Amino acid sequence: MHAVIVAVPDAHGAMLPISARVAGLPVLLRAALAFASRGATRLLVVHRPEDAAAAAFALTDARLSVPVELVPVAAIGSVPALLAARLSSAASSGDAASRCDAASRSELAEPFLFARHDCIVDPGLYARVAAVDADGCRAPSSRVVVDGGVALGVARLTLSALELVGANGELAALARQGGVEQLELAPSWAVDARTLAGRREAVRRLFLACRKPVDGVVSRHLNRYVSLFISRQLVETRVTPNAMTAFTFSLAIAAAVFAARGGYVSVLAAAVLMQLNSILDGCDGELARVRYQGSKVGQWLDTVGDDASNVLFWAALGYGARSEAHGEWLAAAGYASSAANALAAALNYVLLARLGSGDFYALTEGAPARRAGIQGGVVRALELILKQDFFKLLLVALALLGVLEQALAVFVVGALITLGSSLARFLRRYRMKT
Repeated sequence: MHAVIVAVPDAHGAMLPISARVAGLPVLLRAALAFASRGATRLLVVHRPEDAAAAAFALTDARLSVPVELVPVAAIGSVPALLAARLSSAASSGDAASRCDAASRSELAEPFLFARHDCIVDPGLYARVAAVDADGCRAPSSRVVVDGGVALGVARLTLSALELVGANGELAALARQGGVEQLELAPSWAVDARTLAGRREAVRRLFLACRKPVDGVVSRHLNRYVSLFISRQLVETRVTPNAMTAFTFSLAIAAAVFAARGGYVSVLAAAVLMQLNSILDGCDGELARVRYQGSKVGQWLDTVGDDASNVLFWAALGYGARSEAHGEWLAAAGYASSAANALAAALNYVLLARLGSGDFYALTEGAPARRAGIQGGVVRALELILKQDFFKLLLVALALLGVLEQALAVFVVGALITLGSSLARFLRRYRMKT
């Protein structure tokens, strides 16, 4: 699907400079990456002649892997005619047209996405706008996103619908035409970034979208608030997601050093560092999502770093517990917990490699539904307790009480449950040849 980004002043002469930054990216590059991430195969960027150098610079980014054509225009009134000429020469009928009658092929010229560069939107909105018609042969309808009946600068258009766009290049007139679908904005969001208040709201919305349905109760009510605040302070810096992953892992190494020393103060310091590790663990993913810096390498670094943190911590805690009463048994429990976590991680890595992903949560897709009743309640309780965000905060509470090392006798059971769950998932998915 083609996509058109309009970066010229509107009918009132208002426009945000294409080099203006929102959440770590120039707005023009952000719009281009948003389209590319939603399946756009070619981008046309309409800009003022005097912005040619700035537009070219903003779009020479390694993350942008689709072809880009820069189209200078002198006035917004010439945009509809210019786009019609460009798109009609580039449109192709594709496989769908070959299955339809010849009379409709002229209308099956590939529809294109249309948006202003300074309208920051929920990337998921583009997926809703771009969704194809169910039958695949009917002429693709045009869609204009509206909010309370007011047309926004986001649409899916056909060449015939493009002729109905007003001379000022806006979509209000098109939205009132028959046969043009009006797609309500909700539950997505869109923000006009031409004002300072709008840009601040866009940053807030972009980071709020980083919350995940899989977040545990502690992450939802504590960790995310802190990590999102930190990520917002870092988003305009040169700190990369992988650098945050490395820093987070360094906290786990420091925690292991303290845990290996034993004693109340050292173990408490280790637990606090692991809680900081848990909080900051969200920052790498937040920066990657907001700045479009996600990668397979980053996924693997994050996953392996999390697992290595646990393996090191349990082994070190067991080593430091040797001087406690029943120290040999506690040490053995720590080592067993470390080994169980390492084996569980190894099983997960085999499945992730088969899936072509480094994201642990890719393993939760397609998982069987939980059972109802007492058994389902027990499973939900275990998931809550063993989830990293809850568990690491629990470490701090136990360390404050001075019983963290003694709790190793219980934690080894949790580690073995985690290993058993990973083994069951491995056997189930391996049989399915996922």
